[in-house]
Amino acid sequence: MRALAVATAGGERSAVVSRDFDVAPKDWRVISASGDKPDNIIKGGEFLGQANAPVSIVIDLAQTYDLRGFTLKPPSDLTVTGATAALVDPPVRFIAWVSKDGQTWGKPAGAGEFANIAANRSIQSVRFDAPVSGRYLRLLLPRALQDRPIIGLAGIGVLTR
Repeated sequence: MRALAVATAGGERSAVVSRDFDVAPKDWRVISASGDKPDNIIKGGEFLGQANAPVSIVIDLAQTYDLRGFTLKPPSDLTVTGATAALVDPPVRFIAWVSKDGQTWGKPAGAGEFANIAANRSIQSVRFDAPVSGRYLRLLLPRALQDRPIIGLAGIGVLTR
């Protein structure tokens, strides 16, 4: 779905901007997540893994999709503040699985590195080699950038187009 927006203030109008959206997470449920505030994974906001440990996440997408990949929003200076900020970085690598029943996972749908996440803190899009049909998405994020002790993120999405 494509959304258009215009800002107005004091009689002035901004340029029209557009953004593509895929599946809305309104019915999704975080089944498990190794860290704090697991609902932030789908609602947006700060999610921090446990110190010196990989992050493992399982999301129920509420229905079956032909998944072509996923998105990950890295934390920003605005979402992680204070002394914790020096300990947190986004994940460097990922392994992703898709399952129809949340029990049987099979081979990974994708694995690799987030492209240039050190310099580019915008939403990272990962495409699988081939679409995979399933209702559950499982991610393993083994370590943070610069070997910081805490893996942080600010949201997960899916790609169906």
